[in-house]
Amino acid sequence: MAPASPTRNYAIIIDAGSSGSRSQIYSWELGRRGDAQYAHALLPNVELGLGRGAPGDTLGDAPSPSGWKVEPGLSALSPTASTLELYLRQLIQPALDLLPPSARPTTPVYVLATAGMRLLAPQQAHALLSSADDALAAILPHHRAHLSSRIISGEEEGFFGWLAVNYLMDGFVDRHGRQPQLQSPAHSHSWGFLDMGGASTQIAFEPTRGWGGDVAREKDDGLIDFNLRMSDGTHRPYTVFVATWLGYGTNQARDRHVRHLIKQKESDNESDTNKINSISDTDTVADAEAPDDDDSLHIPSTQAPQLTIEDPCLPRNLDVVDVYTSHNIHGTGSFTGCLRALEPLLEREAFCPHPPCLFGGQRVPPIDFSLDRFVGVSEYWFSSEHLFGLGGAWDLVRFERAAEEYCAQDWHALEREWKQGNVTGTSGKWGDQIDLPRLRMQCFKASWIVEVLHQGIGIPRIVDPGGNITTADPLTEANEKADQKGLRYGEGEREQEQAPSHAPSHEPIFQSVNAIDSVPISWTLGSVLLTASGSQSPFLAYSTNTPHSTSDDIFTFTGVNGKLLALESRTGVRAVYVLAALALLLLAVGWYAWY
Repeated sequence: MAPASPTRNYAIIIDAGSSGSRSQIYSWELGRRGDAQYAHALLPNVELGLGRGAPGDTLGDAPSPSGWKVEPGLSALSPTASTLELYLRQLIQPALDLLPPSARPTTPVYVLATAGMRLLAPQQAHALLSSADDALAAILPHHRAHLSSRIISGEEEGFFGWLAVNYLMDGFVDRHGRQPQLQSPAHSHSWGFLDMGGASTQIAFEPTRGWGGDVAREKDDGLIDFNLRMSDGTHRPYTVFVATWLGYGTNQARDRHVRHLIKQKESDNESDTNKINSISDTDTVADAEAPDDDDSLHIPSTQAPQLTIEDPCLPRNLDVVDVYTSHNIHGTGSFTGCLRALEPLLEREAFCPHPPCLFGGQRVPPIDFSLDRFVGVSEYWFSSEHLFGLGGAWDLVRFERAAEEYCAQDWHALEREWKQGNVTGTSGKWGDQIDLPRLRMQCFKASWIVEVLHQGIGIPRIVDPGGNITTADPLTEANEKADQKGLRYGEGEREQEQAPSHAPSHEPIFQSVNAIDSVPISWTLGSVLLTASGSQSPFLAYSTNTPHSTSDDIFTFTGVNGKLLALESRTGVRAVYVLAALALLLLAVGWYAWY
């Protein structure tokens, strides 16, 4: 339990994912007029946990957990108040117990659900949210702060991730106030954000030239206008683009790849008895939010499968059974062959109704790689770091060499080494987080992120014919940058704190990151930053937020830049009803005054 602090705010955020839910505590100082942060354009210091140095601090020396997780996901539960109460109490009660007693009644609790709930039928989602609200009221009957549950859109999730990355990477302003030149209204260019999960991949960035060329801004053109409120009351404008590709996450891409292999085998098979039912590439998207470690690969049973299909994206001599057709998938272990097999899955030639598009027919503004720098999280980090030890500044040459070596290894030797507990690889060792599903899927996942990064998003392959990076020692510059943030850049960890350089030429075009200053990158941090800074969410048609409020308006989805979109929660519906009622009232008053 932490001691009470009259100037400290807390919030409990529950990330209700598809395979499980996690609760986290965030806290920040309110600040007072006359404090240093009010003299300059800074941002509040939002921390994961109770705050550094506080008793029970989740990031200090105390052994308290940084979060609490339960399974399964919220979308898998029955919509009854008793079920939801038991489920949510496991997430809320231990978090409340860590807070100062005086802060518990005034700490808001938000249950924010993601794609697992978005895939449900509206009636089912409504029933779960209603029961969740009832459960919150039962768990916290005398709570004076806001309690709510709702579904966030994919665009919100990507936008919150962009906020979190730029906040932690000092893309908005140096959080420690070490760069007075950044305290002017003009801001340096922000970091782009890339996220890849099991079902989808996302991009969020600040386009340098809008839609490019002579294309003028239009209403509802997909660009999000956002004003970030600073501690001195000024606002910094940003224009952000966010896009989500459903079906392009690693698990769904794997399913589409196997479907494609089966179709090819079917067309080559002359025997009618061995022909299989045609399966659409999109048939598995409905199951989009399978857990990220669910590779849909099953070891063959003693019953002989119908067909044996060679797959270059599996380690050599790995045999698995496709869960949809029971055909045997046999690994041939070829990284270059896997890249060739995956290229059609990007659908770069898909119909583009509103150019420019990147892949899959998704309209995306032009990316200026001479200025734009991207940070990748989730699978970009896992596939780079966990087996290859190459997390951090992206080194395509070393990554492709590691992937080629890994894919070509014999599966039985890999499995034997893993079971013996002395598995060694390119990085010299593999951590405890490596399991058999990761070993099976690493060749595919490594190939897929290379395809998405370079063939999809278009990150340049900056190499000469000999395979060497041609820029002036970019890895040295990247590693120097790593020192001041405590990031991993391939060879090890560094924990120094130095003033960062914001010159684009000093940054790698792309780097994978898992945590910054020991704070894991999560979209939940971005959602809290809006409240802590007093900024109005661009996904709101209105807001009554103040610098120190914890208003639920900040978590009420009604639209982008004032445009009403498809509503995803009962809170949003109520907001529309209120707006409609006000409009009718104004019409009635006008009519009465006229007559």
